[in-house]
Amino acid sequence: MYLTLEEVAAILHCSRSTLSRKLKQTPIKLRYFVSGKPLVWKYDLVAYMMYHTNYMQLDNDEKALIEKVSKDV
Repeated sequence: MYLTLEEVAAILHCSRSTLSRKLKQTPIKLRYFVSGKPLVWKYDLVAYMMYHTNYMQLDNDEKALIEKVSKDV
């Protein structure tokens, strides 16, 4: 599932401009689809909050934990 920047800003309790500035310093990639809006993959967001890396760089046990935790986000 993908989240818009507005949804991520609401989850993290920050402004959209602060979020955009902070995302440039993280390994989280913004994805653009047909709508043209920048989107964040939910697993990347949770992985960064827990392990300070993106989801694809985690091992299988860590990925399973991220998937379990992400159900609540």
